Amino acid sequence: MDAQTQQLQAILQRYFDPAGSAESKLELEGLLTQFKFRPDAWRLGVYVLQRASQGANDQGPYLLWFAASLLDDAVRRGWGSIDENNKAGLRAGIFHFLLHHTTALPAFVA
Repeated sequence: MDAQTQQLQAILQRYFDPAGSAESKLELEGLLTQFKFRPDAWRLGVYVLQRASQGANDQGPYLLWFAASLLDDAVRRGWGSIDENNKAGLRAGIFHFLLHHTTALPAFVA
């Protein structure tokens, strides 16, 4: 998935570039929307969060934001179509990310 995440990160950087044209942003938005509605798009969200939890620093804030939005869509729209093993993996991935990126967790959570 590294090639896919690099490609997605490049698209996001171009999309959020203030110097980009409106036409370019519209085209890039279409690409992002296409990706977001793939049935397995949530897997990339988990992958990005797992890499961030492992200390990978090659993922920019736009990619982390997009990964979170992929997971949000998976939970809100596609939860019923995800099998139980993948649901457990999704929950564990999110929990693991939060444990590694939150400094103010209550003791009973950590």
